[in-house]
Amino acid sequence: MRKTVTELESLGFYKYAPAEHVDLLKQRAVKNGDLFGDLVFPPDSNNLRLPKSWKEEPLVTTFRAFHLDAELIAEGGAVPIIKFLEPFLVAAGMTPIPNLHQGVDDGGYYITSGDAKSYIYLNDDREQNGPWLATEARFFDFANRLLELSGCNDHLYGLYYGNDLCACLLSPPMFDVIQGSSLPAEHRPYKTCPYPPWVVAPRD
Repeated sequence: MRKTVTELESLGFYKYAPAEHVDLLKQRAVKNGDLFGDLVFPPDSNNLRLPKSWKEEPLVTTFRAFHLDAELIAEGGAVPIIKFLEPFLVAAGMTPIPNLHQGVDDGGYYITSGDAKSYIYLNDDREQNGPWLATEARFFDFANRLLELSGCNDHLYGLYYGNDLCACLLSPPMFDVIQGSSLPAEHRPYKTCPYPPWVVAPRD
């Protein structure tokens, strides 16, 4: 893992972490394979209140891995979660999100930003096995389109599934370095796509 940590550091992996935590984060990564440090959870899991500042979380973290919960996204939590993520994404270079709203129509549950409308949960999903995975993939697609429109180099990748779902904020080169590391596949982030099979790589 030492080589992986060195490569990630050269790519700016630790640039969001407080400077006084970087050495400890690197030690934890080399010793335990804990690349991301502490996960960042919403400050209030009941209503996902937006933190005052993304720098004020009392964690030893890279600020690159965030707990989301796919069930919560599917059940009306997409906009609160986007608002929870927004200060972290803005720190990564994303333009603040204008006019973010959500609603339900005959097609399903959707979110809008400006003139863009994206379905997160389709009514047809309830007929499928694993609708949370489809919901997760559409959510990541919406967030990554916002990042790309802002010219941001970082993207959101999935980590774990279901109630344990997390989002990892990484540049594509960082993602590639982690895929080539000694981490077990289940602890590596993966790419999603907004259509079946939803997860494209890796899912070993």
